Amino acid sequence: MWTLGPLYYARSHNSTQYLAAHSFLTGTRGIIITLVGGSLHVCLGQWVFVVGAAAIITSWILFYFQERAEQRDPRFRCPPALTPSQPTIRVER
Repeated sequence: MWTLGPLYYARSHNSTQYLAAHSFLTGTRGIIITLVGGSLHVCLGQWVFVVGAAAIITSWILFYFQERAEQRDPRFRCPPALTPSQPTIRVER
């Protein structure tokens, strides 16, 4: 499920690059945000959880506006990278 996000925006010819960038940025975020979160907890105490909740709410709002933009203008939406493959049936004679 985690890899479906970048595949939503990728074209079929560059889906591997999108997945590589996604994995790299996810790992980088995991390293950096751990340090930032620890520092914020030292500075803000329990209020650091309010900062985290505000970040989640902000992301919900941004995704809502993105979805509305995609519904208004179909050109904004990228075609799916992966299409269901048709089964190939070989008949040998």
